[in-house]
Amino acid sequence: MAPFPKSLTRHITHMLSMPDGRLLIGTANQGLKLLDPEKDTYEDLLTWSDGDVGVYVRFMAHYGGDEYWIATESGIYIINIATKKYINLRKQYNNPYSLSDNAIYCIHRDREGGMWAGSYFGASTSIPNNTATSKNTGRTIHSKRSAATPCARFARICTGTSGPARKITA
Repeated sequence: MAPFPKSLTRHITHMLSMPDGRLLIGTANQGLKLLDPEKDTYEDLLTWSDGDVGVYVRFMAHYGGDEYWIATESGIYIINIATKKYINLRKQYNNPYSLSDNAIYCIHRDREGGMWAGSYFGASTSIPNNTATSKNTGRTIHSKRSAATPCARFARICTGTSGPARKITA
């Protein structure tokens, strides 16, 4: 297996095991990697954000099937692992239904299939499963500033509003 490309840092921020044994690896400035330990290979999935800035992955969550949600410093990426296609949800100024902030630190899927995201500034964002108003994702995004991220309400997720995210257990 070839090593990761040379960079200032090789900091891994989050890893997520997939049902088939492959690993999604999030990095501090090299984006998202897909590692296949059985084949001894890796592949770059997301590397650059707008403006040639390296994608800083904070957290990952499996939505279902081949769909994974990636929390980054540049919004949320929703990627289909099979097709390698993705969309990027970002804050849209003057749009109250967009993300409240681009620095997303954690994501959680609730039992109804909705997704929750927590940002650096303590804003919570819910993306319901059953609404169909967003042309990009088929989901409406609802944002609300709160003293704590929604992630604090769920077991084994992260919390933190004024600094790095921490894992908690409920």
